[in-house]
Amino acid sequence: MKRGMMRFGMSLAAALVMTCAVGAARAAAVNGFTETFSGSGTANWSGGSIHSNPGTGGVGGAGDGYLQLSNAFAGNFGTQNSGENYTGDWSAAGITQVSFYLRDVGADQPFAFHFLLTQGGSFGTTWQYITSIDPPTGQWQQYTVDLTSEANWTRVRGSDSLAAVLQSVSFAHFRHDLEPYFSNPDPIAGDIGIDSIRLGAVPEPTSLAACVALLSLPALRPRRRR
Repeated sequence: MKRGMMRFGMSLAAALVMTCAVGAARAAAVNGFTETFSGSGTANWSGGSIHSNPGTGGVGGAGDGYLQLSNAFAGNFGTQNSGENYTGDWSAAGITQVSFYLRDVGADQPFAFHFLLTQGGSFGTTWQYITSIDPPTGQWQQYTVDLTSEANWTRVRGSDSLAAVLQSVSFAHFRHDLEPYFSNPDPIAGDIGIDSIRLGAVPEPTSLAACVALLSLPALRPRRRR
């Protein structure tokens, strides 16, 4: 009886370990992942601003949703996501750039919108992409953030390098922030739309050169009819 109970306990413990291992393996960002905000959900994005999804008017037009951030009064403006699609080892996944579409919704506001990454929880090391974005009013514009050079970023909190953060991302953020950059953002009132967030890789020049070289081979050239 005791042996049976011990075996059952060991089997249960092993099953729990396997379940945790599988869960940990799944909780990681993937190269090529795209957030399209289909339907009317906000895909776990949250923060101080009001979050909504109109369910239409996204990059795809009628019937295509998008994430809308709104501040009726001046305050911290932004959003963050700590879900499994945005956390984990981005470097190991081969993620070297982030692209997304933005639109200033409603009256034009002087936004200075930035993309950020955090390691180690809400008070961990945070790096902010230096280039600020003031999206166009009433139309979508695509933007790309390069993750390959620390020179394009500034550390607003903590002491770890950008490379270290990319190996253990806890949060992905968007926020309005003016220079000089600190851990606390600047207040603003307004509305911004976000759509088609994609985690991807910068195309390597060698890959393009290889394709050109292959096309130049005689075997791949179309034969002329005589």
